[in-house]
Amino acid sequence: MGVPGISFAGDIQVACGPALRVYLDGTFVGTSSAKDDGLFLANVSEGAHVVRVEKEGFVPQSF
Repeated sequence: MGVPGISFAGDIQVACGPALRVYLDGTFVGTSSAKDDGLFLANVSEGAHVVRVEKEGFVPQSF
């Protein structure tokens, strides 16, 4: 179970280290990179969302 986040602007910057798998509302949306300082999600619908990050060998984190 994740913690809901609120999106007002339509974009989400997932600030995290590189090589993390990023999910939005349970759907894989990409892998973070050092170049992008994480992963930028554009055109996210307004409302509550759950962002989850995963890396092999670590416990997944949801926000």
